[in-house]
Amino acid sequence: MHWRLRILRGTIYSHVPFGAALRRAKRLLRPPTDESPSTRFAIADGLRQLSLLSRPGVRFPTSSLLEMGTGWLPVIPLLFHMAGYRRIVLTDTEKLMDDATVEIAKRSIRRRLPEIAKELGMTEEAAMAALERPFQPEYRAPWDPQADNLSPVDMLISRCVFEHVPPAELEECLAAFRKVVRPGGVMCHVVDNSDHWQHLHHARSPVQFLTWPKGGLIERFATLNRYGYTNRLRHSDYIEMFRRTGWEIVTAEGEPDPRSLKDLQQLRPAPPFDTRDASDLAILYSCFVVRNPVDAVKQPSVTAQAGGRAHENANNLGPS
Repeated sequence: MHWRLRILRGTIYSHVPFGAALRRAKRLLRPPTDESPSTRFAIADGLRQLSLLSRPGVRFPTSSLLEMGTGWLPVIPLLFHMAGYRRIVLTDTEKLMDDATVEIAKRSIRRRLPEIAKELGMTEEAAMAALERPFQPEYRAPWDPQADNLSPVDMLISRCVFEHVPPAELEECLAAFRKVVRPGGVMCHVVDNSDHWQHLHHARSPVQFLTWPKGGLIERFATLNRYGYTNRLRHSDYIEMFRRTGWEIVTAEGEPDPRSLKDLQQLRPAPPFDTRDASDLAILYSCFVVRNPVDAVKQPSVTAQAGGRAHENANNLGPS
């Protein structure tokens, strides 16, 4: 099917009345029996997050964790559970996870236990024992971070969620997270900056959607798609958003994709992307660690990487 027709179909599907209820009924009648194709990538990203958070200057007591946008399979929360986190809060815009999907996530981890144990610095026996400990997260769905009065957590994480949130709404969330995460606590976010329609149509460029005119027909249809919307924010946009909402940037990692750099020499990005640095536009995968300052007045001193260049201060990482 042509990608434009997929956008149209997805947009119509996302607005079907009682769509969420229909999805739940389908899952009751046909319970899931196996992991999603992206599970191995989720495991790799979760292990990377744990690695980033164990670096000198970042690590702190592993007591409480909140995940934004858990989805169907709580693979990454289970990895943090294995690593020793005791209080785990899982959130989403609608209820997706259940006992069956938790068991599927556990099976996925068991299949890859040797590599996971090695990354966690455990024996396979210890890793299995950690996985089999009772997993009893607090599940909040639907979740509104601005209205929730839960006690602050040490850490807030997300994977491939930020790109699906409208910019203004995301900035409101980041401001609200200053109360969700305790002073001195941190957040770790993995963001997929690529054109998600390219995941289904590999002949497209991973930065093809940067050619869509802002407010044009294609973008309007894509924006209306509740399940397929992407905000097209780039690596440096997130850095600026963290700074505006008062977060201290500890690490901002992202490397330009060689194929995308080459594509951008032929493509004609639409405004506002047409004046941006190609090395920023071509970053397809971002990983951020940010801290909630104990002293909000103190200016952050950071180590950040963007476009393969090291910087000494986040002020050097504004939009191109």
